[in-house]
Amino acid sequence: MMSRRVASAADLLPVLDVGTNHFVNTDGRYGAVLESSGINMHIKSAEGADSVAALVRDLIDFLDPDTHLQLQLEGSQIHAEQWAREYRSEFNPPPGLEGYVDRTCQQLRKELEGRTVTRLRYHATVTIPGPPKPKLPRAIRRKLCSERVLARESEEHSKTLVRLDNVVSETSNALGALELTAERLGSRELIEKLWSCGNPNWSRDVTPPYEPASSDDLRCLRDRLAQSRVVVYPDYLRVDGTYQTTMVLRALPTVTYAGCMDKLAAVGFNFRAALHIDALDTNKERAALEGAHTRRHNVLAERQEKGKSTDFRTRAALEELGGVIEGITTGSVRTFRTMLAVTIISDSKPGLDAARREAVKALRDVGGTAIDRCYLGQVKAWQATLPLGVNPIGMTYRTTSVNLSHCFPFLHHKAGTRTGPVLGKAEPGHELVQLDLRDPALTNGFETLFGKQGSGKTMLMLRQGRCQLEGEMRRHAGGC
Repeated sequence: MMSRRVASAADLLPVLDVGTNHFVNTDGRYGAVLESSGINMHIKSAEGADSVAALVRDLIDFLDPDTHLQLQLEGSQIHAEQWAREYRSEFNPPPGLEGYVDRTCQQLRKELEGRTVTRLRYHATVTIPGPPKPKLPRAIRRKLCSERVLARESEEHSKTLVRLDNVVSETSNALGALELTAERLGSRELIEKLWSCGNPNWSRDVTPPYEPASSDDLRCLRDRLAQSRVVVYPDYLRVDGTYQTTMVLRALPTVTYAGCMDKLAAVGFNFRAALHIDALDTNKERAALEGAHTRRHNVLAERQEKGKSTDFRTRAALEELGGVIEGITTGSVRTFRTMLAVTIISDSKPGLDAARREAVKALRDVGGTAIDRCYLGQVKAWQATLPLGVNPIGMTYRTTSVNLSHCFPFLHHKAGTRTGPVLGKAEPGHELVQLDLRDPALTNGFETLFGKQGSGKTMLMLRQGRCQLEGEMRRHAGGC
C-alpha cells in the first residue's frame, strides 16, 4: 500500500495562533473552545426529550450566517491505574469520606485490573471571521505569508475579540439552559488539548509546551504543538504510533428523534466525533427553495398533462419542501449546512479495523446509510475532527433545525453527579458513575435507589449514611 511521510503532525494542525482565551485557525477565523458537561437522555421522559430538543434549537437558532459552531464528543478508554491516580488527585472528599474513597479506589483497581473505563468529554467550538487584513505592499504580504506571520490591526483585532466574547457568552448561556456547565478554555488548556490530538502517545507522559510563541514566529507554535511523525495511507493515518481513520456521515436520516446519537457515545474505543454546523441566510434559502418547489411543481403538472402516472416520490418531496418554505417564512424553521465526522483511534491495525466496524454500526443505528470512508482524503477528514472549527473536506448537506436539534452529541449513559465517590459502571457505555450527596445540583435531600434483589442497595445506603454521619461528627468536634 502506497504511503507518503509527513515531517511532523504540526503540518496537520490548522492553527496559526493561540491567545489568552482564543485561537486563530489557518482560515484566518477567530475561535474559542468551551468544555461542557453531558446529558443522559435515557432518564428523560418523552416530554423531557422534546424540551431538550427545543432548547438545542435555541442553541443553533441564534447562529449568524458567518458563525461556525462545532460540537465535539471525545471518548477515551483509560486503564484502571491511570483512572485511580487521576480520580484520587482531583477528588477532594469531605471529612469522613477519605477512607471510603481510598477503599473504593483499591477495590476498583482489583475489579478493573487489565481492563479500561470510558471517559467522555464534550467541547463546543465557535469561530467567526477574523479582522480584515491591513493594506500592505505586495512584497511585504508575500514575506509575511511565507513566514506564517499574522498581520492585523490592533483596533480591528480588539473589535473581533469583543464580538467573539459575545458569541461565546450566548453559546454558554444556551448550554446553561440545558443544565450543562460550560467553561471557556484558556491558552494552557487549549494547547494541552491540541497537544493530545497531535501527540496521542507522548501526551500520556510528556508535558505540553505552554509558553506562547512570539508574534514574529508563529511557525514555532505549530512545531512545538506536535513533534510526532505522521505516515499517511489512503484509508488511515499513523500519528505518533497510533492508527487513526476518519469517516464522514454523508446525510442525516429523514426521521430523527431526540438523543438519536446515543449509540455513538457507547462505543468501546477511542474516538473523536465532530458535528459542524453553519447557519444559512434565511432570505437566500427561501428564494432557492421556492425555485426548487416551482421546478418540481412544473414537472408534476407536465406529467399530468401528458396523462402519465403520478410520481409519488416527487409529490412527497414537493409537500415536504412546501412545509420547509412555510416554516422558514414563519420563522419556525431554519436551514443549516451540516457535517458529522468520526475519527477512530487504535494502537494496532487489527484493533482499528474492529473499531471501524463498530463505528459503522453505530452510525447506521443513528440512521445514516451513506457513510464515506474518505479514501485518499484522510488528512482533511482528520483535521475536521480537531476542536478548531475547520472543515477542509467539506461533504456538508442541508438540514433543518428540527432534525439537527435531535442530533445533539453531548450524551452519556451514566447517572449521578460529575464528581464524588464511585458507585459502579454504567451499562451501556462502561462509564464510572459517581454520586456526591453535597453536589449543589441536587435540589433536595431525598434519594431513590433501584436495583435487583441482592445487588447491594442496603449496604450502599448504610455505607453512605455512616460516612455522612462520621463527617458531621468530625465537623462538630472540630467546631468545639
